[in-house]
Amino acid sequence: MKLRNILLLATLTLSLCACRKELKEQMMAGYIAEDCDGQTLIVDSMGSGTIKRFMLDDQTIYEEFDLVAGNIVEVAYMPTDEGQMPSAIAITTNDTYPKVLGRWKTRENERLGIEIDIKRHGKIEQTLPEGILEFTSWQLLAKEDTIRLFGTLSLPPEVIKAEKKKPSKEAKEEEATEPARRTTAFTAEAVVGRDGDSRTLTIITDKGAKSTLYQQ
Repeated sequence: MKLRNILLLATLTLSLCACRKELKEQMMAGYIAEDCDGQTLIVDSMGSGTIKRFMLDDQTIYEEFDLVAGNIVEVAYMPTDEGQMPSAIAITTNDTYPKVLGRWKTRENERLGIEIDIKRHGKIEQTLPEGILEFTSWQLLAKEDTIRLFGTLSLPPEVIKAEKKKPSKEAKEEEATEPARRTTAFTAEAVVGRDGDSRTLTIITDKGAKSTLYQQ
């Protein structure tokens, strides 16, 4: 009987070891939900809305500077028992994201002054210019140190010549009413660079026009 129990115990032990050997590294991609405190990384998965927490330790491979809320992230980890927080093995992020955050402004001698504050989660707050150009949002691109900006451009009213002469009273009423400006959506790429000790953001339109902003 004792021999039988020993054999059964040995069989169970080998089975458990085999199960553990079958555990494979898993991956999770998403966005960093909150700034990392150096001990725990909180990830919001893309699409599914699943929130998962990962423990960081001395063995975790990552760049601390890149672990900011809103950045794209991919985490490699080993599965754990239910209720236990998995430890991250390696964390991959987009290093362009933290570079572009913050306030950017053109030099004083620029013909069109631009001042924007690039926020997390694709948001932009703008100070300059007013009424002509409005930047509304931004997104990361696959190209290193490059983002895409979205906005609207306000153009002067389009002048349409009348085919027939209108009565003078009607013409006077139209002259008294200021025509509305036209607005059109636009996109532009912006590339992070350096000018001496200053970090720059060069906006390039689809027509090749450039405007360089300096990080404040």
